[in-house]
Amino acid sequence: MKSIKCIFVLITLFGLVDVSAQTYSSTTVPTPNYTSVPAYQWNSGDWSQYDKDYLRWYWEEYTYKNKLTFEDEATYKYNCHSYAWANNTSNIWIDSPNQLKFINDWSYIFVPDGYLATKVKFNSDDHSALKLSNAGIFSSKWGPSPRYTHSRYDCPYTASSVSFYKRYNPSYPYYISKSQEVYESSSHTVYSYGSSYVYETLYAFNYPLATAPTSYSWSAYWYGDCSSWSVYPSSNSIHAQIDFYNNNTGGFLRLICDFYSGSTLLGTAYYSLYAYP
Repeated sequence: MKSIKCIFVLITLFGLVDVSAQTYSSTTVPTPNYTSVPAYQWNSGDWSQYDKDYLRWYWEEYTYKNKLTFEDEATYKYNCHSYAWANNTSNIWIDSPNQLKFINDWSYIFVPDGYLATKVKFNSDDHSALKLSNAGIFSSKWGPSPRYTHSRYDCPYTASSVSFYKRYNPSYPYYISKSQEVYESSSHTVYSYGSSYVYETLYAFNYPLATAPTSYSWSAYWYGDCSSWSVYPSSNSIHAQIDFYNNNTGGFLRLICDFYSGSTLLGTAYYSLYAYP
């Protein structure tokens, strides 16, 4: 049975439209990787214009005054999950946990820092959003309430824990990173902080849907000022040490990894390790 997540105090205290007034039919929507996601198609029944206006007042004036940008009217036609994951703003409602199919079939992949993300999953509540900027600005539909642009914490959902996701790009399934979860990372910076050297370990990874390599070929090139540098490749990892003994100014180490299956080159990944004393 379809589940409607709403701020029920609005319905019970202010006499807004009864949830039972809406009718839906079962349907499915596809993920970008063509997995069928169970959903509900809205057929009839919605807020009156009076109730839509009241909900706007409640959120924009009474609850989050001067903190929201209005995007779309309150409606039972679609919810946060269909908006964020299926890009639907017309007549599709997706119940939790079905929105996770967009993640579980690798249509979207996790990015820990959110820099490359377009989707937001609220781990501490039943909510999804679009990420509009790296300053923590989201766009989301609030159940059958309106859709708003808002900051992470200016919404009626618990935002203490969120996860960020971006579209999986099968054209670039091989990458170098500090950890397997940081997909398509291309660089980072390290400092010696009074020591005479920096030491970092990086890894070559592939997306789970990509052909798994059987061997790796590493290359490294230093650009800048250091006393000496060295790298120690070992299968899918490489250890790099840059020494600063003579008031050096630093630079960056360019790392290149070729991924092979037998004698077949599967792909090449690049990484820049910026190092400074």
